[in-house]
Amino acid sequence: MAVEYTGIIITHNNADADAFGSLIGASLLHPDCLILWPGSQNLKLQNIVSELRAKKPHILYSLSKVDMNSISKLVVVDTHAITRVNIPVPLLEKYTRNELEVFIYDHHPNSDHDFKAPRANTFVVECGAACSVLTHQLYKQGVSIPPHDANFMAMGIYEDTGTFMYTGTTKFDFEAAAMLMSNGLDLSHVYDYMHDRTVGTRNAPLSEDANNVYHQFVQSAKLYKIQDKEIWTAVASSDHEVRNFSAVVDYLREEKGAKAIFGICVFPRNAVLVGRCTERCYVDVGEICRQFGGGGHATAASARIPSVTSIELQERLLGFLVSMIKQDEISLTSLMTTPVVTLSSTSTVDDSCQVFLNCNLKRIPVVDHNKQCVGVLDRAIAEKVKRHQMGSQAVSDYMETIYSSLSLNALPSQALDILLTTRQRLVPITDMSKKNAIIGVVTRTDIVKMLMEDPSRIPVLQRNRENVRGLLQRIPKEHQQFIINAGNLGDSLGCKVYVVGGFVRDLILNRPNDDIDLIIEGDGIGYADALAEKYGVSKAVHHGQFLTAVVTLPSGLKIDVCTARLEYYPTPVALPVVELSSLKMDLYRRDFTINAIAMHVNNQGFGDLYDFFDSVDDINHGFVSVLHSLSFVDDPTRIFRAIRFEQRYGFKISPHTDRLIRNALKIDILSRLTGGRLFHEIEKILCDEQPVACWKRLRHYNILGSIHPSLQSKSKPEIMEKASETLNFFYQLKLKHSICVWKYYLLVLLQHFSDAEVETLLERFKITGLDMQEIRRKHQEARSTLKKLFKEVGEGIANEPHLPHHIWMCLKDVPLEAFVFLLMEFDLPAPRGLLVTYVTTHRDLNPSVTGADLKALGLKPGPQFGVVLARVREALIVGDVALDKESQLQFVKNLLG
Repeated sequence: MAVEYTGIIITHNNADADAFGSLIGASLLHPDCLILWPGSQNLKLQNIVSELRAKKPHILYSLSKVDMNSISKLVVVDTHAITRVNIPVPLLEKYTRNELEVFIYDHHPNSDHDFKAPRANTFVVECGAACSVLTHQLYKQGVSIPPHDANFMAMGIYEDTGTFMYTGTTKFDFEAAAMLMSNGLDLSHVYDYMHDRTVGTRNAPLSEDANNVYHQFVQSAKLYKIQDKEIWTAVASSDHEVRNFSAVVDYLREEKGAKAIFGICVFPRNAVLVGRCTERCYVDVGEICRQFGGGGHATAASARIPSVTSIELQERLLGFLVSMIKQDEISLTSLMTTPVVTLSSTSTVDDSCQVFLNCNLKRIPVVDHNKQCVGVLDRAIAEKVKRHQMGSQAVSDYMETIYSSLSLNALPSQALDILLTTRQRLVPITDMSKKNAIIGVVTRTDIVKMLMEDPSRIPVLQRNRENVRGLLQRIPKEHQQFIINAGNLGDSLGCKVYVVGGFVRDLILNRPNDDIDLIIEGDGIGYADALAEKYGVSKAVHHGQFLTAVVTLPSGLKIDVCTARLEYYPTPVALPVVELSSLKMDLYRRDFTINAIAMHVNNQGFGDLYDFFDSVDDINHGFVSVLHSLSFVDDPTRIFRAIRFEQRYGFKISPHTDRLIRNALKIDILSRLTGGRLFHEIEKILCDEQPVACWKRLRHYNILGSIHPSLQSKSKPEIMEKASETLNFFYQLKLKHSICVWKYYLLVLLQHFSDAEVETLLERFKITGLDMQEIRRKHQEARSTLKKLFKEVGEGIANEPHLPHHIWMCLKDVPLEAFVFLLMEFDLPAPRGLLVTYVTTHRDLNPSVTGADLKALGLKPGPQFGVVLARVREALIVGDVALDKESQLQFVKNLLG
């Protein structure tokens, strides 16, 4: 089976007829795919699937026997919200690594939880049924539909359109049904299915469990009038799951003659909410259920909510209903602030500070000559730029350019969503009739004013915190247990504990990372001491000035413990001043959004992800983004780190961050770095996983030229590429000796520099005690000698018996970094072969004969000892004597005569 099938077709939990028919239709489009059936509360449908599996063995209840390594395709039907499907962990890991080709067929509206895959093929049409979408695709691709499969797909269309009576039904659905009719659809099968279920009629026989729920519904049913809308709700409970629960809601809707109804049933582990509406524009039950993490469309939807009481769920439901219906009363025109204060993109930062002061504003939109918004300037950023004596710079250099704006006809709920779920604090409002010129802004202050007047007029937004505890299975057991222990220790000490930064980033990316950093909301130093005591190791190493400590576990694993803190930079490039703060402010001080993320590890909320800065979005989309516009002014070394992260992870520096890098380089910010800090970043790049790619990016930004002009002009990318290839060749020799990588690369890069240029560069880097000039001199001398040797030998290079010894004499004092450079230069097979023989065989070859042996032979200690031992080594290298000591002693006796 694993060999025949290369894909999986899935749908949402608690599948209905539309989901089932879509699975069947998708299997016709993708015959190389297995079907994973998630189960259904619809007993009739469950029985159909059970009978069908005998004819279609590729319909599976689980993937336990499927070889996941062979799966390269994921097909999703009747939903495109990732939260509504149970993706098997191996497939989820492939999805996060973008190793799956994804196909989506759906008819539901978009949501915040939709699949986000670069390789996604999306077929979404807002119509009555997903089966309609699949039918049109089958026709478009010329795939024939067997009559029995046409029956299954028609069941989905008829059920989800209410036999074409729901207002969400479209011409697209009628056309799909006609297509199925032309493929042999037997309406009697559809009738039998619909009649047995009889959705919305009293003729439907209910099971004993369903009847019990129905009677509770009758007792609890309430009618709510919100504006001109009448909405029924009903609540029930059961000590076990009730199949066909949605049919009970349909039954009650028919009983009450309701246009809109919501049924709630609380089970032991969770509660189920089902919404039904007869008119698409009356109440959007799909939008309501999406607020609870569920899904559906405007006329039929459901959600499953864990750990909630019926009272709590009903209160939240009513809150959503009131806010959704009443939001139609307000518009952006009444909500926004107008006229709006703006800054010209050509204004200076000094000018902006005066406007901020005069108008008492915190943020101001920046506009171009057409009055179109091109960015937003933050007052704190502007004042900080001015304090750094850079007030003459244009505001366009420091404004935020990644922001969301809205047109005048947008919904107020859209503005609220932006302000509450992103870092944005101001939403520009534009008018299309005025060439998208900005005419107003909506701020958080505007929202607060509206809430004070009437809280129900603002839509309620429910945001579930993402939990990643399941991803911990990717890391070693030792790390998993430590994280659990760290949280338990925090519980006992009464403080909140979070794993932060790169460890969480790499957990999401499924990359190994042994650097575990903890943030403590409380006494981080005291926590570190308690952690050391728990593991029976010496007291934590404190760094009091920075409120941090390091604990080394018995396994050797080093844990960095940090008190949640805020850092600020009193002047550009200065080391930060540290103060106590909260988790959010601690994350804000970090270099990039991909590192500004935390995972809660206390018992309550274990695995919850704290993502204040859209870090997960940047990780998923592969962007390296700074958190504020002065990031590179505060710490220019972040420019180098941005490049390293970009190349290491195959990411891309975001456009806004790219602009900030260029702005910082324009004011020559790197000149303010000390030589030590500057070289430390160059060293990291030369030792990185992708040094060549990083070096190309340094050249791209002319960073090398800002350090030293010759570094830009004389260290071409092809030189780095060849140096990297040679280093990899050297590593393949698997020698016991290590090489200092940055010294090697620097030696290669300086090959065309004059001595004066080298001195200038080394002085800029403050490289002392490493004597790069001496290594460079030895390399040049060795290269000259080798050239002469190989030239003299000519074509008879392999036949010269004493050449290996001449090479040894030439290279015996040459550092390995210089030797690898020689390997790069002498890359023809014969010379390189001799150099390889030297380093693998001759470099560490020493005589077995010792001075004591020479004394025993009657030789007096003195210079002659060195001469004799040198002759023995030469004989060993050229093969005139064997490696055993007896042969070497005999050689010495013959030599002494």
